[in-house]
Amino acid sequence: MRDLTPSITLTRRQRTLYTILRGVLLAGFCAAGVVVALRILFPSAYYFFDVAHPRMAANTMNAPVWTADGGTAFSANMLGTYTSATVTLTLTDDVPRDATYTLTAHRGYDALFAAPVMPPALTATITNHTPALGELFTYRDGIFTVDYIYDTKKRTWHPALRAIDNVRTFTAKGWSFDSVRHDITGNDVAGVPMGRMFTPRDMHPMGTVFRDRTDGTLYRLTQTTDHAPALVRVAPNTLAPTTPIVDADFTASVAQEATCTLTPRAFRARTLTCTLDLRALTAPGADIRFTVRGLTPDALAYVAVRLDAAHSAETVRASLGRITYRLIQHYTPGL
Repeated sequence: MRDLTPSITLTRRQRTLYTILRGVLLAGFCAAGVVVALRILFPSAYYFFDVAHPRMAANTMNAPVWTADGGTAFSANMLGTYTSATVTLTLTDDVPRDATYTLTAHRGYDALFAAPVMPPALTATITNHTPALGELFTYRDGIFTVDYIYDTKKRTWHPALRAIDNVRTFTAKGWSFDSVRHDITGNDVAGVPMGRMFTPRDMHPMGTVFRDRTDGTLYRLTQTTDHAPALVRVAPNTLAPTTPIVDADFTASVAQEATCTLTPRAFRARTLTCTLDLRALTAPGADIRFTVRGLTPDALAYVAVRLDAAHSAETVRASLGRITYRLIQHYTPGL
């Protein structure tokens, strides 16, 4: 190892300590570089929801909801290759500490599995030129949709325009470019405010129509009176010709599942955690639904999900492509 201070005379013991310290620092820098590289090439996805602050803009997943099959469900996006999921739940004070809860994961479409199916209902055909909830259209050199969002300042729900952030999000949500409208102008959406960008972390927009591949039944994503997501069966003749339809497979998603038991953390009896192996979940759909048996949504104070990426060449290529895209986007004039 080269001496960086040749003008300084050191004793044999001092030279030995000096060499050891330099070796430790070099090893530390190498270890830090490896950790950073792994974080960049094999990134983990983090999702959470603070039940105490449901309208907080920092929440990155949908609120836990009570499902028809007797569980509490919440979902996270699977846009990427992930091998495991670590779920952490913080319980409220009135929940028994010695109870055991089971967590089950199903891969599919979050709207299909985190929402109860409501009784059949008919919706009027869209006849005006303004895009309806869930429709896709080109606008301002991009693809937009109309979604029903919550205004934290006015404390009201209202429709808003949301731009799809990129092609990967568009395809991951099951949309087709054939269903994108090209006849919308600024005058058609002049009265609709602009909302935040639509990303992979977001649930399908309100108004999205799903088609069950097993029997062709159509379901529209809507909201109940307490603004919880719900699915309503609709008739094909009530849909507009431009309504985008997302194909979904109920059977395949329900048949595949991963299960683990939630256990308390050390010194944190109110916090439960478990890790699920997701490699067996190969059903179509870009989202994964987690269901906790024996807990109601009111029993949860905080929900966190960490998805760990697979160490594969596919993940490396996707990470490098994402880095290249961001560099081009930020450093190319005019973009």
